[in-house]
Amino acid sequence: MTSPENLEVEDYLAEKTEEFVENGIFEDGYDPWELINETNEGEARWDETETNTTDGSGSIYVRAEQEGDGTSEQKAYWEQDIGPTDSAITINAARRKNITFTRKHPDCNVSILVELLVYDTGTETWETIYGDNKSENSGWLEFGPDAIYTPKGEVNAVRANMSVQAEGETLGGDKNISASGELWMDDISIRPTQEFELTVEEPDRGYNEIYINGTGYDETFKWPYRKNFTEGTEVELNATSEEGWTFKNWTVNGENYSGENGITLTMNENKTAQANFVEEAFFEVMITNLTDNDEFKEGEKVTINYTVSNIGDLTDTQDIEFTVVNETGEKVNGKINQDITLGGEESIHESFEWQTEEGDRGEYDLIVASEDDTDEVTITVLKPAFFEITIVDYDEEVIEGENFTVNYKMNNTGDVEDTQNITFLVNGDLIDTEENINLKGGQVHEGEFIWNAGSPGEYELTVASGDDTDDVNVTLISEHAYYEVKIIEPEDMDEFEEGEEVIVNYNVTNYGNEEGNQTIYLYVDGDQVDAVEDIELEKRDYHKGEFTWTAEEPYENRTLTVESDNDSDEVTITVLKSAFFEITIVSYDEEVIEGENITVNYSVTNTGHVIDTQDIEFFVNDDLVDTEEDITLKGGEVYEGEFIWKAESAGEYELKIATRSDNHQEDSRSFEVTSKSDGWLPTWWPFLILIAAAFIAMTGGILYKKRSSTEEPIIEEVFLISQRNSMLILHNTRRLQPDRDSDIIAGMFEAVQNFIEDSFQDTEDWELNKLEFGGNKIAVERGEHVYMAVVYEGELGEEKIQELRDFIEKVEERFGEKLKEWDGDRNELRGLKDMTKDLFS
Repeated sequence: MTSPENLEVEDYLAEKTEEFVENGIFEDGYDPWELINETNEGEARWDETETNTTDGSGSIYVRAEQEGDGTSEQKAYWEQDIGPTDSAITINAARRKNITFTRKHPDCNVSILVELLVYDTGTETWETIYGDNKSENSGWLEFGPDAIYTPKGEVNAVRANMSVQAEGETLGGDKNISASGELWMDDISIRPTQEFELTVEEPDRGYNEIYINGTGYDETFKWPYRKNFTEGTEVELNATSEEGWTFKNWTVNGENYSGENGITLTMNENKTAQANFVEEAFFEVMITNLTDNDEFKEGEKVTINYTVSNIGDLTDTQDIEFTVVNETGEKVNGKINQDITLGGEESIHESFEWQTEEGDRGEYDLIVASEDDTDEVTITVLKPAFFEITIVDYDEEVIEGENFTVNYKMNNTGDVEDTQNITFLVNGDLIDTEENINLKGGQVHEGEFIWNAGSPGEYELTVASGDDTDDVNVTLISEHAYYEVKIIEPEDMDEFEEGEEVIVNYNVTNYGNEEGNQTIYLYVDGDQVDAVEDIELEKRDYHKGEFTWTAEEPYENRTLTVESDNDSDEVTITVLKSAFFEITIVSYDEEVIEGENITVNYSVTNTGHVIDTQDIEFFVNDDLVDTEEDITLKGGEVYEGEFIWKAESAGEYELKIATRSDNHQEDSRSFEVTSKSDGWLPTWWPFLILIAAAFIAMTGGILYKKRSSTEEPIIEEVFLISQRNSMLILHNTRRLQPDRDSDIIAGMFEAVQNFIEDSFQDTEDWELNKLEFGGNKIAVERGEHVYMAVVYEGELGEEKIQELRDFIEKVEERFGEKLKEWDGDRNELRGLKDMTKDLFS
């Protein structure tokens, strides 16, 4: 084939009329190509001079030009009879396209169509074997390998079809667009009729039947399937899967074609095909740690380990179910499910548990099942070893000095072999042991114990294994009268409160062969406290009696013993101290002004051992004023309380707190209630200092005896005032009567009020301030929360001034936090008045 690049083509748009012919001639015997112009608005030519071969090759040239507004179209085809042939046809060809604008670039549309067609008698139509409708400039493009056609029937003609259409707008009337297309054809090859072999291999697995053109082939067919088909023949293959499998794809000549289970092959070469199938998910179950006839004991937990394997190819999610079925087919456990997801060929290891219980003896099927598969084992649940004891023979009665013989049988009523010790007890005390008795399930052991009794009386003999006991009562008889003593009540460690009567009930039995007469005694901690004489009993006769003793100190364990001439029995009891509510007044207000409340804090301690509930009573001058009811305290427990009483009038009082009369105990305190005038000043008292000074000046100093300036200063009055609210905190005096002084001071307040405000209210930085009126002096000192004013005689030296300042520091140190928020409650400042006494000394 000669490629277009080797053609001697320079410019297909040039005027080369002499080189164009209307019809090309094939010198190898083919009929001439027939040119048919369907639309002739341009030009169409067949040019064989542009090729280097004369075997039917040639070049088709179609051009259309448009001038001004409108459309120009040139459409033609060339047709050549070649036939008929049923062989495959190949046309080696190439094409190129060219578009030019000779003037301006208007809005335009250009369409260039290149087609190769053959006429097939099988379809009775022209079949396109190549088509291109792209409208842009392009160089030569080979498309011969794409122009291959296999007839359905026979091909008897070939057609080359081209059209060029140019459409533009009017711009000045000149032609403005030119478009052309060229189709170059070299060879038209007709292959001889060929046959190709189709081989269909048997699928590896999972198929039911393979259909070839509708005929089914199954596993009985002698694979592989082989058959020749004429080139171009279409062969239809179909595949069906067996149950549990799914079609995957077809493999043809090593290439996989996924999708439907049917495929159509065109036989244009030898082909080998095989259908492929995948197995659906299948969850195979296997119990891995148990086998049939494994044994477990009642009460033992059974663990079932299992593996689930997806032996299929597809992923799936399934419930894995565990059930336990007894010998009658009844499910004895609720279904237990586990949700498991596995991909193809994946496995998982899991476990279930079943708790056996007493009474589950028997065979059970343990079943683990997926939705696809089941595995099960049969196990046996055994009754554990149980060594049952039976006393089969014994001596009911023997004479003192003889032996008791006990014959017993021990039977392992369980299914499991075991080894245990056999013990022999008398009244609960271990006497003898037979060790390491081994019994298989159902096996029996027989044995005997021999015991030499000590004292006459009744005894309980017990034979015991690790699982079971059996006991009998026997009697040892004395030749002479023998009084056995048994205390019936009280029992060991019973508790009694002091003063409570303790009733001791006892039995005395004569285990002798002779009649007897004895005295029965009661001892407390070894001291005899009571006795009953002349207790006469026939042999085997008994006497019931009781002693009464009143519990008393010491408060501890006491031993009570009942004794005959032959025997004794004892119990230990506890004597408890009776509840006693001890009252202690912890604190109270020593100084109270009439009209105020006195607060008393107290504690109540139960110094006894016994819980009790009592009322607490409050007396003032022996008059009951309040009661706190139902105070319950355990032994040693403490209760803390508070009693508040309002002092209505001045005077001396006695406060008493007491418990109830049957366990009477009290505590009392004396206190004094003073008159309001004894300690009261109005809230505007900060000015009382100056009022007092004014009063002193106006009275000419009649209140205080003047002292020489050389004498030691004497403090006559002390006032403490709250900076927060100007309330009087405290007033103390050396000798004046408070009721008379307060009236005088109150009367003078209005006269000096303005002077006081001007002198003190706006002062920030304080030092000791001294005022002098008529020879009487007042000093004012300031603390953080209080003012202190003192009325004095003489001169305040540095030592006395420092004493005043030290006093204020002590007040602030002790009461500063309370003074910060003080609202007039003097109970919060107890002890403050006592602190001022040192200032008068």
